[in-house]
Amino acid sequence: KALLFTLLLLAALCVLLFAGAFPRIGAPEVYRSGAMYLAGIGAFVLCLVGTVRTVRSRAGRRRWWLAGAHAFLALLLVGVAVDALYGVRQSVVLPALGGHEVHEIRTPQGEVLPLGFGLSIERFSVTYYEGTRQVKEYMARCRVRDEADTTADITVNRPLNHKGWRLSLEDYRNMRGVTMVRLQLRRSPGREAVRAGVVGAWLCLTLWCWSSLRRKEETC
Repeated sequence: KALLFTLLLLAALCVLLFAGAFPRIGAPEVYRSGAMYLAGIGAFVLCLVGTVRTVRSRAGRRRWWLAGAHAFLALLLVGVAVDALYGVRQSVVLPALGGHEVHEIRTPQGEVLPLGFGLSIERFSVTYYEGTRQVKEYMARCRVRDEADTTADITVNRPLNHKGWRLSLEDYRNMRGVTMVRLQLRRSPGREAVRAGVVGAWLCLTLWCWSSLRRKEETC
C-alpha cells in the first residue's frame, strides 16, 4: 500500500510539472497552486516516514544510506517550500548608460523591498557573429554601491550574487533611441537547503547502490 501511494504521488507530481511547463497551455502559476503544495507536503511526509522506518529497522549500513537519502530529500523539500513562501523574483529595467539607480523593488503584490545597495548599469555591449547582425552575446557592466563601490560584468549565463540577491541579465530593447536593459533580481532563502539536499541525496544513493553491488559480489 505504501508503494502504491508513493507511485500515485509521483504520478501526480509529474502531471503537475508537465501542466506547468507545457509550451502551449501551460501556466507557471501551476507551480504555486494548492495541488502542488499538497503533493509537496505528501512527498515530505513520505520522506520522513521512510527515514524513521529505516532507522527503526536496525538494519545494516546499507539501510542507513537509504535513510540518509530520505532525510536529504526531506531537506530539499523544506528548501523548496521556503523559496515558495519567502522567495522573491522581480525584474527591473534600467538605462544602459547609467543615469538611474535603484535601491528597492516593488513586488506584484505592492510590497516594497529594499535591496540594501544601489544598482545601476554603467555600460552595455552587444557582440554579433562575424559578418552578420545575429546577436552572439550581450553584456552589462553593473555598478553596486553600498559600503564599497564595485562593478561587475554579467551576461545571460553569468549572474552576480550580492547580499543574498542574484542579479541576472534577461534581455534588452531600444525605446525611443535609448537602450533599456532588463535585469532579474531573485532572492532564494532556501537555495542552500536545496543544494545540500541534492548533493546529500545523490551521495547517499550512490553509496547505497555501491554497498548493494558489493554485497552481491560477496554473496557470489
